[in-house]
Amino acid sequence: MTELDAEDAKLVVLARGAMGRAEAASGAAVRDLDGRTYAGAPVKLDALQLTALQAAVAAAVSSGATGLEAAVIVVGPADDAGVAAVHELSADAVAAQLKRLAAMPLEQRRQVRGLMPERASTIVAGTAILAELMGHLGAERLTVSERDILHGAALEAADQPA
Repeated sequence: MTELDAEDAKLVVLARGAMGRAEAASGAAVRDLDGRTYAGAPVKLDALQLTALQAAVAAAVSSGATGLEAAVIVVGPADDAGVAAVHELSADAVAAQLKRLAAMPLEQRRQVRGLMPERASTIVAGTAILAELMGHLGAERLTVSERDILHGAALEAADQPA
């Protein structure tokens, strides 16, 4: 089993706490770009249905989070519908990330969780290009993928769905 750092372990504790308080079958927690954390349990009302992760993301977004740094689901499916929301960034979130990354010295960017250290020297330029492109295209949101263009090209060549 992989050892979690203290901040990620805190997310697991928060998710378990939400699960226990709601007496639910699953729980989730997220951490925003400022390090604030939010937890949630499934919502099952006649008028509203949310997975635990969707509830945690909704709590973060409604509290002003512009992006998410980490998410954890406890006793929930890996294909939780809330995963799409974790990978979604608004144009405002891209601008906030650009401002945050540009303000950091290179050595500090190399320590950013989730950023490959060898990309620390180019991430500001890449994020600036992304922000400009989104503005030029009038795009309000984008979906971040952990797969690259080669993955899509391979699936297309094999005539497989993404």
